[in-house]
Amino acid sequence: MFPINIIFDSSAREDWADGYKEYHDYDKVFMERYKAFRTSIIEIITGYKLPVITLGKETPREAVCKVFENVNTGGVALTVFELVTAAFATYEFDLRKDWEKCKEEIWGIHEPLNTDVMWGVDETAFLTTITLYTTYFANTMTTCKKKDVLALSFDSYKANTPAVIEGYKMARKFLFNQYVFRKRDLPYTTQLIPLAAICAVIGKSTFNLPKTQKILAK
Repeated sequence: MFPINIIFDSSAREDWADGYKEYHDYDKVFMERYKAFRTSIIEIITGYKLPVITLGKETPREAVCKVFENVNTGGVALTVFELVTAAFATYEFDLRKDWEKCKEEIWGIHEPLNTDVMWGVDETAFLTTITLYTTYFANTMTTCKKKDVLALSFDSYKANTPAVIEGYKMARKFLFNQYVFRKRDLPYTTQLIPLAAICAVIGKSTFNLPKTQKILAK
């Protein structure tokens, strides 16, 4: 039995081969058997080349994500959330775990009146809302396309997540005030993204003003 743990150790392989040959008294049959094993198994494994793409530190994160998408041959498309999760992992931060905590607040899991009205807000919608909120205050064009979400920095995510969560809570309250209690009552769930971002921007004080409620209702 060949010990696979020494397959990349040429010295250990040779020692094992010498012992194998000696054990079989250098019988020609066993010599040929080892030769065939070395050619068809050992040399194939040790000679296998892994493709490597080297990217410099100056490579933009969205470019890294694009390369990652292009070389992904697993047959499963990577979502924006998965790509950002991979990027944030370099900060020793588990974005998936953080989303699970944020989701409980956004969906109102522990609220007295708990309905499915916010269940259409998934992890990608959440990141999109944070991106929309972030670009609004960045003195640039307010946008939340895929490339913008991929460009969301870790610092911006950490800084703006609390405000966006509050924005979703206000959006939920607004829907209830409009007698919208179920997900099926929404024309489309993606409208929650700009609604939550707007609520996050204006804040609770402005949100609670009667005239604000009238404007949002339109």
